[in-house]
Amino acid sequence: MNPFLNPLFALKSIGDILADEYRIINWDRQKLEVYQSKKLKKIVRYATKVPIYRAKFEENGLHIKDINSVKDIERIPVMTRDDLRKGYPDDIIPSDFDRRKGKIVTTGGSTGKPLSIYVDWQTIVKSYGTVFAMLRANGLNWKKLRMACIGNFNPYRADQEYISGVYRAIRILPLAKKIKLLRIESHPLELLEELDKFRPDYIATYGGVLLSMAHWIRKGYGKNVKPKLLTTSGAMLDNYTRRYVEDTFGCRIVDAYSCVETGCNIAFQCKEGRYHVHSDFVLVEALDKDFKPLPPGKRGRVCVTRLYGRGTPIVRYSGLDDWIVLSDDECSCGIETPIIDKIEGRISRDIVLPGGRVYPSGAFTLVADVLYELGTFKIKRFQVVQRRIDKLEILLVVDEDMRNVGPSLDVIFKKVKEAYQKKVGDDVEIEVKEVEEIKDDPKTGKPAPLVVSYVKPDKGIEE
Repeated sequence: MNPFLNPLFALKSIGDILADEYRIINWDRQKLEVYQSKKLKKIVRYATKVPIYRAKFEENGLHIKDINSVKDIERIPVMTRDDLRKGYPDDIIPSDFDRRKGKIVTTGGSTGKPLSIYVDWQTIVKSYGTVFAMLRANGLNWKKLRMACIGNFNPYRADQEYISGVYRAIRILPLAKKIKLLRIESHPLELLEELDKFRPDYIATYGGVLLSMAHWIRKGYGKNVKPKLLTTSGAMLDNYTRRYVEDTFGCRIVDAYSCVETGCNIAFQCKEGRYHVHSDFVLVEALDKDFKPLPPGKRGRVCVTRLYGRGTPIVRYSGLDDWIVLSDDECSCGIETPIIDKIEGRISRDIVLPGGRVYPSGAFTLVADVLYELGTFKIKRFQVVQRRIDKLEILLVVDEDMRNVGPSLDVIFKKVKEAYQKKVGDDVEIEVKEVEEIKDDPKTGKPAPLVVSYVKPDKGIEE
């Protein structure tokens, strides 16, 4: 059944969207904290009805009366990815949750362990508040935009349930004519052909997809693809991709930090390029190895609490395998939500070096810095691969149209090798080589990660 045919559901959804779009823009920190405290207590009360949470609360002696404000969040025990996986399907939802009206969404398994959780229609629609707030904060009104989304619309994936599912429900409305959904596994030329006809004001997809399309736009395709804003999520956006794509499309990229588990954007970049937490939707903490909160400026494992929704609650969840650095700075954009200074990719892709040195993947996108220094876009794509602890392979895909333009490949290869050698030291072999392509995920079409390591870490993280 289409939920929007229910007048109560439709009215609540419209009311939520109108309020959510402006809240973090107009409210100060104090007002937001009062709102968060109210929502936190409500979601913890809901979690007490879920077997896996109830058991963990009882084990740690937590009672709902112990939670009166966001300052009490440390009292709540941390929930891990394995906890939720072991609880699936019966113990991650309340006994009165109607599975017939619920939906199952599954993570992509980038950590090697896919996770499935339950959501309902209200939870899905509510999540759009983070998208519309992000657009509003970047000077755009979603009601006036022609929007295109290039996503992974396979069964049970978040894009399928949160985007394609909602589109099917609203396709009878005039708004649907201003929305275009395209599949991520399509060839870039097919995507550009559709976008050229649709002429979107806004495109949301993965950074690798934008990079592939930018390559063909530079060859003369997609002349009518002139968006006002681009959004990426789901993978780390390196500096080279950002510069190359923004230069090609002629507009800014706004990166959104999100995950399947929350179902919404956790943080987004404002006009100043800083990551603001959607603190009316989620609480974000940085935890140490013992799951203790860290102060601003210290790198820790990200922990999130979703402040809304039904199905599987996400309360003090540490399973994202990302590292963040929170900041207590004030942003000149005027938004007063907490700021994330750094988001450092999946722990499972970190680079492990001799002597127990472990580096976040974000520290190894040095190709981007070299290309920027040389002022060239000759390299279409790159990837860092580690198969042994004492060797790194730097794979480069050359744009044939630019092979003989600008700095030579010999110079580029030499500079790239020097940059990585300086980073890792002489006890690690650096091999820079040209490849014809870097293969994306054959099942989903999702762009390949920038950094891949098959070496398991055994110690902490270094700068």
